[in-house]
Amino acid sequence: MINNIKSIVIVGGGTAGWMGAPYLHKIFNNNIAYINFKKVKSKKAIKEVLKRIENTDGVILDIRNYPNSSIMRSVTNFFCTSKQPFVKFAAQSIKYPGALIWEKTVYCGKKAGKKYRGKVAVLTYESTVSFGEYFTMALSTI
Repeated sequence: MINNIKSIVIVGGGTAGWMGAPYLHKIFNNNIAYINFKKVKSKKAIKEVLKRIENTDGVILDIRNYPNSSIMRSVTNFFCTSKQPFVKFAAQSIKYPGALIWEKTVYCGKKAGKKYRGKVAVLTYESTVSFGEYFTMALSTI
């Protein structure tokens, strides 16, 4: 059997995940980037990080630590070069009890741009909730 794996990086899960990843981003020797979204606090910071990783072979997006909501559009625009629906909201019908009415579809990505060519891995775990889940749904369009 041929083994093409050169190295494995174990980032951790649960408490070890947020305690063991104290950096904003890192590019490993095998040209794989890692982004810790807990440390990225602004659109300016994420745009700089994304610029640095655009030619890597892959990226690990760690959203286990409740990412900052202001960066989601920048991230999804970087990875998604077409407008993609990722969530659809519904409300209860007053006229027909028990029925739902589709209200709003939310999109991510942009209509044009250079597509990231590397592989993408998204890290979540059982405590990835609220905005972390929303962000994960948006990243599922990659």
